[in-house]
Amino acid sequence: MSHGSPHSPANSESYWETKRPFAEKYGVDFEGFGEPAPKDPHLFRAQVEANFRKVIDLLHHDQELVDHLAVALASLGDSVPSEIEGCHLKPRRSPARDPRLLDFRSYPEDLWAKPGEKQPNRAALGKWGAYVNSICRREHGRPLFLAMSADLAGSTNISGFADGWGEIPGWGKYDRAANPEGSLLPQEITEFANAGISTGIASVNLAENPFEEFDGFYASCSTYGSFSYLKYGPMRLFSQLAQDCPLKVGKVVWIAGHFEAARGAYLIRDYSPNARPMGCILVQSTMSTTTSCSFSPRSSGRA
Repeated sequence: MSHGSPHSPANSESYWETKRPFAEKYGVDFEGFGEPAPKDPHLFRAQVEANFRKVIDLLHHDQELVDHLAVALASLGDSVPSEIEGCHLKPRRSPARDPRLLDFRSYPEDLWAKPGEKQPNRAALGKWGAYVNSICRREHGRPLFLAMSADLAGSTNISGFADGWGEIPGWGKYDRAANPEGSLLPQEITEFANAGISTGIASVNLAENPFEEFDGFYASCSTYGSFSYLKYGPMRLFSQLAQDCPLKVGKVVWIAGHFEAARGAYLIRDYSPNARPMGCILVQSTMSTTTSCSFSPRSSGRA
């Protein structure tokens, strides 16, 4: 059990029933057994301490019980497998320490825009994310970055972390049944949750010596710049953790895109002058609008 509800009131009937088998088997006479808790908190504390001492005293005088517990605990420890079937995090070189990922002088030519070509920063982010996670797939068998966005994965290009590079296939979007290895988490407009998930991911260190190196996942998350304040709490705590904790932690790429969130409604395509108006389609959010435009007839001569 993790942290279930305490027995209420204290010394309830169900509480004492959990102690009955132990008391009857080993002849332990617990103080106040079957009775309500003393109303005086000092007396209640003294009762609890006395019953704890009865259990400890039993261990001091019953070597057979101690041996039984020792063997049981050792057996449980021995039963833990050194490797878990289906686990893809093999004890190989950590992608986080692969020098090629940040060696921009050795990046392939098609990762760069041509001189004079105008490209938004987010396009570079998407291409770089695809390149990094693809190299990690080829060399390490897993991605380095797990990405998520507040319904802006496509427009901020953070979806690139799930794309392939060259002949290396991408990881795709995570689906617990269809694609459990996906590197793009299907998050909605949940900035605070995304920040907590991202910092949680980067806080898990799987290295054999977590005080010396980090072996785990990095995370990246994006939203509108005007909504970035919703992420501040978890990010601030993670920043403090990274500074003060002796354990090594990973990195989180906090992406603020579209600093002016859209306001109002926009007419994307008016009625065709050659056809009778037959209603309209209302679309909300960035990617659903993009998708709707992709299959909408472009020619004004078509209805």
